[in-house]
Amino acid sequence: MMFSATHGASPTLEDDLGFPTIYAIARARRFLDGQGQKGKVSLLADGGLFTPGQFLKALALGADAVYIGTAAVMAMVSQQTLLASPGEPSFQLLLQTGRLREQFDPALGAASLVNFLKVAVQEMTAAMYAIGKTATSQLSTEDLCCLGPWLARALNVACAGVSPAEQAGYYQDTCISPAGARQPSSPRLRRCTDKPQRFSGIQVILLKIRSF
Repeated sequence: MMFSATHGASPTLEDDLGFPTIYAIARARRFLDGQGQKGKVSLLADGGLFTPGQFLKALALGADAVYIGTAAVMAMVSQQTLLASPGEPSFQLLLQTGRLREQFDPALGAASLVNFLKVAVQEMTAAMYAIGKTATSQLSTEDLCCLGPWLARALNVACAGVSPAEQAGYYQDTCISPAGARQPSSPRLRRCTDKPQRFSGIQVILLKIRSF
């Protein structure tokens, strides 16, 4: 996905270019499904994914798998950061041109990464049990909810502030019209609908444990 591999780049590349991962996953999933490519083309997600919970949310949004960059690097140097402190950033241990690369222990780095991945799988498994799933392939947007209504509509998931039965009515009472609904007659509300507030960051999505 776009937005990946920019964590160590300049602020402009990281903040002002690319496409937010959370929206890219949802749009790519809708496009592939609309083209009849579900199960034929794998959708891999990356960019700002660091925790097991974020991995699960990306899968629920429609990604077939996630891959990590910065999180893996941080895991590999986690037990060797003191080699770079206090005058050098820890990534100097891993870069091919890094000034400290000769001090990096590859075996220890690999073991640290394996530990991170094992713990990530354990946490994902525990979260899956909490929402009544036994396989990541069972995850879908129905297992998600959003804190904000704009993001909920953009991703086609439930809004956390209202019950499932009240979802449609809630959007009719705001300036966010459900897909296919008549647009507000008021020009002010129409402008509000046309220019939704921008949200970024997959952390604003919550996995639902139960609905009531």
